[in-house]
Amino acid sequence: MTGTPGDGAAPTKYAVPVTLDHLALSRATVDRAAARRAEPGLLDALLADPSTQVLLLDGQLAPVAAGPHVVLVDPPTALAFVAAAWPDDAPVERLYLGRGRDGAEHVALARLVPP
Repeated sequence: MTGTPGDGAAPTKYAVPVTLDHLALSRATVDRAAARRAEPGLLDALLADPSTQVLLLDGQLAPVAAGPHVVLVDPPTALAFVAAAWPDDAPVERLYLGRGRDGAEHVALARLVPP
């Protein structure tokens, strides 16, 4: 791996750069998939699926690459980053954001305690 979100290194081979104006979550065309939100085990299943795209939020900060591009990563990369970079006692919220036009599921992992 060549870097992790937020460490200033080059994006990893797993990073999916998305321009801010093309981020699926910034458009009204995102399917919030409201019916899925009550599905038991939804977030566990999505975080076990390597095709899920994860947005890391640290307070009000999100990883951005040159462009500007919001960096979305796969679940193993996101979970490894959270385990390594965020303190064990920091509460992490898992949020289902919806399904993009391309069918990709989007989840956010958010640390709400300021760094």
